[in-house]
Amino acid sequence: MTEARVRRGLCFSGLARLLPGKDAGHHRAFGAVLAACSFLASACGEDARADRPIPAFTDSLVGSTPAGSPAGDDGAEPGNSPNDTGSGSAPPSSNAGSPEAVAAPTLVPPSDSTAAAPAAAGPSADAGVVTAPGTAAPPSAGPEAPAASDRVLRVLAVGDSITHATCWRAVLWQSLMQSFPGRFDFVGTLTENSGCTPAGYDRDNQGYSSSLVTEVVAGITNARTCDPACPTLAEVAAAFAQAEPDVILMHFGTNDVWNGRPIEAIVSAYSQIVQAARAANPAVTVLTAQIIPMNVTNATCAGCTCANCARDVPALNARIVSWAAGISTAASPVRVVDQFTGYDAAQDNVDGVHPNAGGAAKIAARWYSALEGFFR
Repeated sequence: MTEARVRRGLCFSGLARLLPGKDAGHHRAFGAVLAACSFLASACGEDARADRPIPAFTDSLVGSTPAGSPAGDDGAEPGNSPNDTGSGSAPPSSNAGSPEAVAAPTLVPPSDSTAAAPAAAGPSADAGVVTAPGTAAPPSAGPEAPAASDRVLRVLAVGDSITHATCWRAVLWQSLMQSFPGRFDFVGTLTENSGCTPAGYDRDNQGYSSSLVTEVVAGITNARTCDPACPTLAEVAAAFAQAEPDVILMHFGTNDVWNGRPIEAIVSAYSQIVQAARAANPAVTVLTAQIIPMNVTNATCAGCTCANCARDVPALNARIVSWAAGISTAASPVRVVDQFTGYDAAQDNVDGVHPNAGGAAKIAARWYSALEGFFR
C-alpha cells in the first residue's frame, strides 16, 4: 500500500467519525477532511481516481418484468410543454432530523414549476433488481487492484424531473452514507435545491426537468421549457466526460411515453445515451430503470391526459429488458432495475407523476439494492 493510500485511509477514518452528525458544522467538517484527503493523495503523486477498477457487480435480488398498470413522469399532452414538479424527502435515519414539509404542487400545462414534499426511509426489504437475460457481469478487479475500502464509486443519475427535482437521491445518499461512508461520490454537472433533507446531501446529478430522451438525441431543444435548458446529446456527452461516472442510474422516458413517442424510438435513444457514457468511461455500468407508473387525471394534473400511459409504460418496461440484454457487454454491463413493480401511482406520487415521501423511499431502495454489490 502506498503512502498516499495510508494517508487517505486515515482521512476516511476521520470522515467516518464525522458522518453521523446532522448539523451544518458536521457537513463543513466533512468537506474539510475530504479536501485534506485529496491534498494528501496528490502530495504523494497519486490521483484519487487511480484506484478505479470497480468490484464486480453482485445481483442481489431478482424481480419480475411488470405487467399492465398505469404508468409515467413529467410530460404533457403532445405538442405542449411538460410540467415538472418536485417532491421532497426526509433521510432514512433517526439522526437526520425532521423532514421539511412543503405544500404539494399543482400541474398546469404548459408552465413548469418545482415544489418539494417530505419523503422518508431507506432501503426496504422488497427492493429488487431485474437483470436482463444474457447480461454478462462486470469483470472482477485484478490482483493489482486496490482494496475495496480504497475505491470511491462515482455515481451519476441521469433523467428528467423525476431525477432532477425530487428527493429520492437525497434518501439514497443518506442510506449509502450510513452503509458505505467515504466510498462513493454522486457526480454530474448539475445541482438543484428541491428542499430535500439532509441539507448537506450531495446534489450533483444530470437530470433535466421536462426533457424527452428522444428529443435529447435528436438535438431538439426548443419544443418545451426544460430546467435547466433542454440539452443536446453532445451536451450530455460532455457532462459525462467531465463527471467520469463509474455507474449511471438512468430513469428516463416518462415524458416520451406521455407525449406518445414510439417505444422503439425511446430505446434507440437509450442506446445513444449508453454510447455517450461509454465514450467517457469504457467500463461504465449503466443501471436502467423500468420507469415508475403515473396516474394522470384532471384531479392530479389540470388539463392533462395520458390515455396511452396505462398501456405504453408496461410495454416500454418489458422492452427495456430485451434492449439491455442486447446492448450489455462484459466490459460495460447494462442492467435493469425494476422501479415499476410495487409502486402505486396514486399513493406514491405527489401529483400523479412525481414521487412523494413513500415513492422517493421506494425508488431509493431499489437503486440501493442495485448499488450495494459494488461495495462488497
